[in-house]
Amino acid sequence: MNTKLSLIIVISFNLIASNCYTVKPGPLVIATEGEVWPKPYKRIYSDSFHLINPSDFSFNIVSESCNILTGAISRYKNIIANQTFPHTRKQAKNEEQISSWKKSNFVGYLESLDVILMEPCNDDEIPTISMLEQYEIKIAENASVLAATSVWGILRGLETFSQLLYPAEGHALILNCTFISDFPRYSHRGVLIDTSRHFIPVQKLLKILDALAYNKLNVFHWHITDDQSFPYQSRDFPSLSEKGSYLPTHVYSQSDVAMLIKYAAARGIRVVAEFDTPGNWSSANRKLLQ
Repeated sequence: MNTKLSLIIVISFNLIASNCYTVKPGPLVIATEGEVWPKPYKRIYSDSFHLINPSDFSFNIVSESCNILTGAISRYKNIIANQTFPHTRKQAKNEEQISSWKKSNFVGYLESLDVILMEPCNDDEIPTISMLEQYEIKIAENASVLAATSVWGILRGLETFSQLLYPAEGHALILNCTFISDFPRYSHRGVLIDTSRHFIPVQKLLKILDALAYNKLNVFHWHITDDQSFPYQSRDFPSLSEKGSYLPTHVYSQSDVAMLIKYAAARGIRVVAEFDTPGNWSSANRKLLQ
C-alpha cells in the first residue's frame, strides 16, 4: 500500500512538473538599441550608420549661443565620452575590420554634430509654459545637424541624440542615419515631489532633475511645505522652519532654492513651488503658538 501510494505521488509530481513552464531569468522586456524616449513625432530610419569615437567627437555651434546652450553641450559631451558604454570605447583594430563594416552599410566615422539655434537666447533665461521645444535632427552620410528655434528645443534634441547611440562590437558607438522631427504633445509634463512628508536632500533633488531631463519632462512640481513639516527657510518668518522642520538640518535655505531653480532651468525644467496656506501649517503653528 505504501509502495503504491509513493508511486502515485511520484507520477503526479512528474505530470505537474512537465506542465509547468520555466521562466527565463533576466528582464521581461529586452532593451532596445538606438531608440528614442519618448517616441518622437516623426522618424525616418536607415540601416546605414556612422561610428563615433567618443573621445574625438564634438558639437559645433554654428549660429546663436548662450550659457544654457554651451552648458548643455558640455554635459552631453561628458555623457557620451565618459558615461556611455565604457567597455566599448575603442577604435577598429585594423583595416580589415573597417572594410567589413563598410560592406554592411557602414558610411564612416562621425566626428561632429552641427548645432543650429535659430533665435537668440539669454544666459539667465527661464523656461515657461509656452516655451518652444520643437527640434529636428538629420544624420545623413554627408551631413549631421541638430536645429531648433529655441534653446529649449536644442536641449530636447541633445537628449534625443544621446539616446540614438548604441555600442558596436570592437568599435565605439553606432549612430544610424536618421531624420527626426519632434515636438511635445503636452506643454506641461512633470513630476510632483513632496518634501514635506519626506525630506529629500538637495543632492537627491538634483538627481531627480537630471532624470526629468533624460525623460524630456519640463516641470518640477515641488510640494515643499505641508501639515507634516515646514522645511523652507523664510527670511521674513524664520521660526516657521526652526520649529516646523523635522530636524534643524532638514531645511532648504534660500541659496538651496535658488540653486535648484537655476539647475532646473539649465535643463529646460520649470520649478513650480507649492506652499500650503496657514491652515495646513500645523507642523509649525502648534509649536509657534505654544
